[in-house]
Amino acid sequence: MEDAELYQKSNSLQRRDAIQCLETYARKIKWRKSDRVIDIGCGDGGVSDILKTYMPVNSNLLGCDISEKMIDFANINHGDERTEFIVLDIEGKLPYALRENFDHAFSFYTLHWIKNQETAFRNIYKLLAENGDCLLMFLGHMPIFDVYRRLARKSKWGAWLRDVDRYVSPYHDSQVYFYFSEAVAAINPFNIPKDLFEEFMEDYIEVISNMRM
Repeated sequence: MEDAELYQKSNSLQRRDAIQCLETYARKIKWRKSDRVIDIGCGDGGVSDILKTYMPVNSNLLGCDISEKMIDFANINHGDERTEFIVLDIEGKLPYALRENFDHAFSFYTLHWIKNQETAFRNIYKLLAENGDCLLMFLGHMPIFDVYRRLARKSKWGAWLRDVDRYVSPYHDSQVYFYFSEAVAAINPFNIPKDLFEEFMEDYIEVISNMRM
């Protein structure tokens, strides 16, 4: 999404989940005075503002995003003496000035959009100073990605969804659920007919996914 104002009005889910994540894990971070923090995939800067409330008062935050429009909006609306936003592609070549420059790296709902996961994670590692750490939140398996794919197969929408896999998390097709379903099947107490068991397991996994277990 390139419309920063519209994104700001419609990202309440991202803000809510970021708060829940930080409420759980921010206290486990070893904060120090004058910490240098980077928020990867900061978007409009709204979640970066939330992140600042968990940081020491003397720390500095650099938000980065691949979208120039988002960065312009973030600097205008959320930039201050301890907060700056820059254009950066976490899959690209890192500027030398940023390498080993941050005590903490954060990212909320960004990394699942990135196909070259190895490069992204290598770059995050390169951003961190000695003893630096990171807190990364991203989507794995989500039913909405299956919705995208089913719509892409329909002749009515297929022409506009040709690049659908670009917007599906690289973790969506992980075999974790396959092994999980095998384990569940081994201890299943119900006498489900064999010809219905596969469908039963699919519904079982879907319920688990929706419950975020």
